[in-house]
Amino acid sequence: MIRKVLKRFLLFVCAPLLCFMLLGGGALWYYINFSHNDFSPSDVDVFLGAQPEALTEILDDEGAPIIELPAVSDWRLRTPMYRRTVKFGDMPDVMIRAALAAEDQRFFSHSGIDYQAIVRAAFEVFKESARESFRSYRPRMVFAEGGSTITQQVVRLTFLEEDLQREQKGEASRMDKIRRKIHEARRAVWLERRLSEKLGHRIAKERIFEAFANISYCGHGRYGFGACSIYYFGTPIKKIAVPDAALLAGMVRDPWEYSPRVHPGQAVLRRNTILRLMAEQGNITPEDEKRFVASPLRLVSATGDRTIAPSVVKFVLQTLWGMPNSATIRWESGATIRTTIKRSWQIEANDALEKGLDEYRKRHPDHAKKIQGAFVVIDSRCRVKALVGGSHATYTSFNRATEARRQPGSAFKPFDYLAALEDGFEWSFTINDAPVSVSMGRGRPRHIIGNYDGRFFGRIPMWQGLAESRNGATARLGMEVGTKKIVEVATRLGLNPNMEDFPTTTIGAEEVTPLELACAYAAFANGGFLSKPLIVEEVATVTGGMKYASERMQVLETDIASKMVEGLRHTVTWRKGTGRSLLKLNIPVFGKTGTTNDFRDAWFCGSTFGDTGVTACVWIGMDDRTPLGEPDLCRPRDAELRKHCEPGAVAALPIFEKFMSYIYRDASPEPLPEGMEERMEEAHRHGIVRD
Repeated sequence: MIRKVLKRFLLFVCAPLLCFMLLGGGALWYYINFSHNDFSPSDVDVFLGAQPEALTEILDDEGAPIIELPAVSDWRLRTPMYRRTVKFGDMPDVMIRAALAAEDQRFFSHSGIDYQAIVRAAFEVFKESARESFRSYRPRMVFAEGGSTITQQVVRLTFLEEDLQREQKGEASRMDKIRRKIHEARRAVWLERRLSEKLGHRIAKERIFEAFANISYCGHGRYGFGACSIYYFGTPIKKIAVPDAALLAGMVRDPWEYSPRVHPGQAVLRRNTILRLMAEQGNITPEDEKRFVASPLRLVSATGDRTIAPSVVKFVLQTLWGMPNSATIRWESGATIRTTIKRSWQIEANDALEKGLDEYRKRHPDHAKKIQGAFVVIDSRCRVKALVGGSHATYTSFNRATEARRQPGSAFKPFDYLAALEDGFEWSFTINDAPVSVSMGRGRPRHIIGNYDGRFFGRIPMWQGLAESRNGATARLGMEVGTKKIVEVATRLGLNPNMEDFPTTTIGAEEVTPLELACAYAAFANGGFLSKPLIVEEVATVTGGMKYASERMQVLETDIASKMVEGLRHTVTWRKGTGRSLLKLNIPVFGKTGTTNDFRDAWFCGSTFGDTGVTACVWIGMDDRTPLGEPDLCRPRDAELRKHCEPGAVAALPIFEKFMSYIYRDASPEPLPEGMEERMEEAHRHGIVRD
């Protein structure tokens, strides 16, 4: 009985099934290899010129990454896509061999489809179909997966992407999938044939493998072995280890199932399978296989979009959109943007600002959630070395370092004294430190300009008026020099070009950004040269690259700039100077504090000297302009009531001090010009002191 059943099964099920497969297979072989009339020759050029979406990477001044910004594969769903394109010549041999072992070991010898793999897959189809037919007592076809070459996978992901998406959404029938597989095989043969005619067999294969290596998905938004190696192992693809290469190669088949972050056990099993295949193919020794199989997973923490410099990222992107030729850059294909940022300084700037704000929060817990700040550090050419746009900033949040316009208060006074020096005044000239009544215009009552401590000293040297930030003396100097001259000087040094020449402009009533003020102060320190802010030095893309340099122009005579350094150094060395606490740094820094009415803004901007000098500018305040202190209770000369005051020397200067002590911990800045310190000591003997 069993023999009859078996005989009938072989005769009426297996034989027809086998004949169908042989006849159909022969026809299909001819169709795949020779029926290519519907393919366009231009598709070869499209393939060779294709540049897949890739991430944009922002680097610091030494080439280390600040952040990776993904491309977006679907702007409706905003699907992030992290890809680093890698040329075949930059792909390590171990990665190539691991990928071939996992996906297509005869890749370099077949012509687009692997007939051995097809025979193996056909046997699986026959076996599974026979089993299912036996169970159901009628002929049935069961299609098993497998047999796709690397070329077929490349064709699927480049030419047949729409069909693949329909399948993934469950919108394609079984026959649709069969038609897609046949079309995929035809195009794979055609593509290899045409590429080989155009480039030669070996180069054609290399270009196909390069495409495969850059479009393969490894999970978590990472595409291509270059991005995956960085994401999982923190290693550039050129330095990838053998077991790590095997793991990446094994993930291509099912990135979710074999993800080491989601299913580490499955990932290790799949990796070990690839290692075994590599050993069988002679790519590694049996001893190495045993050692690699025993090795644990070595994953780095996933960083996502976290960065040490979120405000830098925002400023970089804003800057690039306004740069010449930026419209010609193919951003969708990825870019590498090298910046001027010095990583260690950026980290220290972050820390200095947060610690300064924490100290303020201890003094004023009611404002703990509202207090904000900004910190800018530049070199002598206004190249941005560190930039913090706020407390706990993100790269989409308001950047107070470049976007916030606030009154600089007394940090503006150096421009009053600069105007006077250009008009022939000297630091030894005396000015009257007394109250000043100024017209506010438009029918408003006159405004009395007084001093922070409520005292007036009468005739004092100009340098002392700056060092002690005497409002009365500075306002009278401004009236003598003229506000038009002061506004001309300030705008020449890059401050607000729409600045008005009001009497209160002389004491910092006009608004500036921290970055603008820093670049202006740098002109004092570098001998009188103004540079436009620079944060992007180089942009490299698949279509080429561009380099940028700071534009520099002389805006001050060298001797005038030197005199400004001397005047600002008085604020540190004079016994009553507002920057006196900086003496403990034991380096020749100079700068100026700034405080606005009712303590709504606190500033300190300062520098070290020369072409190697550094300028840093700190602003502290609240976005809604709430006073930092309690102005009605503040009494600067009262030891108890002084706690209600929040001048720049208290809120901002310690942040500058902490940062400068870090960058000069093992180095010294350029010395001040010869004879300057001696002149200042002599001048201090004639300063007016009131206890």
